[in-house]
Amino acid sequence: MKKTTIFFTTVLLALALGWGGAAQAQYVYLGDGYLSENQAGVPAGIMEPHSISQTIYHASEIGDACFIHAIAYYQKTTSSQPQKRRWSVYMSHTDKDFFESGRDWDVTVDNNHLVYSGPFWVSDQYEWTSIDLDTPFAYNGSDNLLITIIDDGDVDDKEHYFECSELPYKASLVKYSSNDFFSLSDLRGGVYASRWATKRADIRFFTSATDTLPYTHVGNSDNISIVLPTYISYKNSCSEQIFSSEELGGEGSTVYGVRFNCTNSGAIVRRNVYVYLTAMEEDSVFADSTDWADVRGTDRVYRGGFCVGAGAGWYTVWFYSPVTLGPARHYILTVEDNNDYYGSFRSFAAHNVDYLATIADWSDYVTFDACSLHGSAVAGEVDSVRNDVRFITLPQQSLGIASPGEPDGDAVAATVYPNPTTGWLTVSADGLRRVEVMDATGRVMSVSESASVNLTGCAAGVYFVRVVTDGGCALRRVVLR
Repeated sequence: MKKTTIFFTTVLLALALGWGGAAQAQYVYLGDGYLSENQAGVPAGIMEPHSISQTIYHASEIGDACFIHAIAYYQKTTSSQPQKRRWSVYMSHTDKDFFESGRDWDVTVDNNHLVYSGPFWVSDQYEWTSIDLDTPFAYNGSDNLLITIIDDGDVDDKEHYFECSELPYKASLVKYSSNDFFSLSDLRGGVYASRWATKRADIRFFTSATDTLPYTHVGNSDNISIVLPTYISYKNSCSEQIFSSEELGGEGSTVYGVRFNCTNSGAIVRRNVYVYLTAMEEDSVFADSTDWADVRGTDRVYRGGFCVGAGAGWYTVWFYSPVTLGPARHYILTVEDNNDYYGSFRSFAAHNVDYLATIADWSDYVTFDACSLHGSAVAGEVDSVRNDVRFITLPQQSLGIASPGEPDGDAVAATVYPNPTTGWLTVSADGLRRVEVMDATGRVMSVSESASVNLTGCAAGVYFVRVVTDGGCALRRVVLR
């Protein structure tokens, strides 16, 4: 059966089954990050100014038909500063399970869809670097997925690489050059790849059943003088803003990320931020300039780079651990920013906000720690103005495949081994409180306080182990054979 027939059959079945009804979303994470460095040059040969790569991800790994809205790669570096690359990202369906030779490019160029074209930041941090696709890709759920990336960055920096995993088959091709620019049409001639590898970049997808992101918009873009969520006219800042639970989607909803409406008159700049989302059980206002919320490390939903482009636009912070809203009536959005660049954000006079909804402090000299501000630090400002934001939120539902968190970047360090396993797992983490095991649908299968986990008798497949400690949580993906 031809791919196009399979795709439209899938779409029709989805519509018949109410695919457009209760929208579902999920993070899909592929890769175990076993390699200490990237020897494959994927997803882009960033040791050279120009490259083109193709990578295969199997249908069994991705799951059902969906729209892919964003992808992320895990960046590692020993560099002292971020670098900007220029990427063009293409997605297509393919019947290839692997590449048979260094010339075996998928040359069905007409079927490749340009889903992103623009800057890609090679960070100076170990972190997930996300790309919001310009055009969501309609994945059919049956064919394998081919991702083609053309990188025409002008930085020859050999200290950057991406987290990769070893596979039993050749899943990536890359051609790189110091001088030559590449295009999809170049592949038709059977160009021989610089590398034909069993190493494949770890990747995280954000998917949903609809072609538009489900968000709740809070604000009216008045662009008044206050600059939130971070005071990037200064090197360092910390801000907290109060939002009602209804503004985030209401109890039971799951928040996957937040989009900030930014404006910047200069060049693209990158910030280094921590983002927290904290349930507020008591007052819904800040009483005075010392009334910081009690933010905990377990409330942290993001750590990494946040880039502000030239001109106005929406920029997304994808949480590495989605937040399901509880019974709390209000939530605090905290952004801690300690960096060396400047810029500004679009803010607004909040609708029907006649109370103090924002507290913030900033400095060129003081480094902020959001977890230690409560009851001590004196803020530079307390105001009723909040940032213009969009929370990416879906109603309460089964989450599909859960996020495994940020490798080596969760609120706590935790190791689960052996992985893959044939039955027994050992959890290693300081201050261990409990271990939760979930299947691929997010259903909790067991909860214990033991560091030993027994999966004997469970069906082979993918499971998730949530490690809860005195210092926070970590989520790890394991494979049971």
